Amino acid sequence: MTRYWPEALVFILELLLAAFPFLGNTSAIFFREPVQGFLTVMSLQIVVLVIYLMFRTSLERSKTESTLREIRDDINRLSETVPRVSVIYEDQFYSEFQNAIGKASKAVALSHLDIKPPQQLPGTPAKTYYDNLRRIVRQNPGVRFKRVERIAPEKLAWIEKLVEDFKGYKNFSLACLEIPYVEAKTPYVSVQLIDDSATYICAVARHYSPYTPRDILINDASANSLWRTYFEESLWEAAIKVIEDGTLNESNWKRIVSEGATPG
Repeated sequence: MTRYWPEALVFILELLLAAFPFLGNTSAIFFREPVQGFLTVMSLQIVVLVIYLMFRTSLERSKTESTLREIRDDINRLSETVPRVSVIYEDQFYSEFQNAIGKASKAVALSHLDIKPPQQLPGTPAKTYYDNLRRIVRQNPGVRFKRVERIAPEKLAWIEKLVEDFKGYKNFSLACLEIPYVEAKTPYVSVQLIDDSATYICAVARHYSPYTPRDILINDASANSLWRTYFEESLWEAAIKVIEDGTLNESNWKRIVSEGATPG
């Protein structure tokens, strides 16, 4: 019943206003002419009705907006539980991945398993990503970054640059994986992980593929958990630790320099 109180109040006011001209001497006190009283009361009735309609419209709009917000929230919650898989291009990966790791809150896992360093042509998203990576690590001290690099002669200068850029950063660790020096593609999978949801499987068919999709993006917590286990057990644990939590392991680094200078 309480939900209809505006209508009840309007009904009572309208009745009182409608009865006012018929209250004998009371009407004559306020109005010289009966017609003047009638017109004034009718105007007041219209005003009351307009105010009620404005109030009701505002109330209904508020309810509608609240319902729409609840629907959007439900859709967002549902979308988070539904696995999403998409293929992405190389340039698209670098652009999206840079934004994604900048918003990470806990952990980022990185791996690069080619026998050559990442291609960084001027003006490309890849160049922008690698130019900004150090800044992103520095500005996110609460996010733990782990990177695995494959050892190869052509990558030694690249790995040396990583060591110089990231040693001392307590939220950064680097390990180098020894893989028989045969081909660029290996049975290992280059996987990138962001927190507990986003998983990027990179260079699925080839390392450089500018005209066709190169990578797979999976947004799913369960898939992320499986791939994180793969990263930790198959890549990280099997690799030689060069930097751990910002501290350079001098003996391991000398070993990498020695082994990376010649084919394995």
